[in-house]
Amino acid sequence: MSLPLSIRVSVSKCNEGKYHIDLPDYSAHTEADNENEIIRLANDLIFCYFDVPLSIKNKIFYKPKQTENIVNIRLLKMLASPDYFKKYGYTA
Repeated sequence: MSLPLSIRVSVSKCNEGKYHIDLPDYSAHTEADNENEIIRLANDLIFCYFDVPLSIKNKIFYKPKQTENIVNIRLLKMLASPDYFKKYGYTA
């Protein structure tokens, strides 16, 4: 399985107070009820889009590259153990 090390993301607030999460490079999107759900649901969207099995979902996580306002995130970076990167052929 070859997941991208980083994924562009766009988050915008909707009129209803919800947040629209878009992965523009993959034409995939979802909606969050509040700011606290954005990263979790962005990860769920990534995992669903790439059909990631549960055994791998528990080993990786995408989060913003740096601390920034959650609504202003533009890029999510993969976090995983060195063993995961080695097993799947990622290089630093």
